[in-house]
Amino acid sequence: MKAEHDVVETLGGLRVHTHYYSSPAPQGTVILVNGSLATTAAFAQTVRYLQPHFNVVLFDEPYAGQSKQYNSNRRPITKEQEASILLELIERYRADHLMSFSWGGASALLALAQRPARIRKAVILAFSPLINSAMRDYLERASTCWSTASARPWASCSTAPLASTCRRWSSASTFGISSAWTSTSTTRWPFM
Repeated sequence: MKAEHDVVETLGGLRVHTHYYSSPAPQGTVILVNGSLATTAAFAQTVRYLQPHFNVVLFDEPYAGQSKQYNSNRRPITKEQEASILLELIERYRADHLMSFSWGGASALLALAQRPARIRKAVILAFSPLINSAMRDYLERASTCWSTASARPWASCSTAPLASTCRRWSSASTFGISSAWTSTSTTRWPFM
């Protein structure tokens, strides 16, 4: 189960490290969208079960995992930018299935709201458009680190991985996530 690795330039400059697992007899191509702090490693077992049946595409967001080294990450990216990156990867790899986990559901729902023609089926796992008290605390700690640290907040903060993503999921963007969830949950998509 060897992956082909590539660095794809998206959105006119953001680089995304991808893994492509080819299936000997694919029933399609599935792109997996991980959560906000996760990397492609989060799907190691998932690939093992999908790859005999599907070509599988994994990627790290520009601020995470193997993509981080290719980007300056001076400013956090928005959930809309994440959705645009996802749409570009869907086209590039001709993905016809999508599966997201956790906060990857936000960008997946926003991408699906654009009705990408290639996608036939999608699964959104463990996603909530609401921020509970535990998540709010998590984001507030990250926000504090972001605002008090220097150019690389995660380097000096005890909640290190949080700092690079906290601004993307601030209260201001929560409404957008809720709106995306509301509009997609009331619409019957052709691929569902």
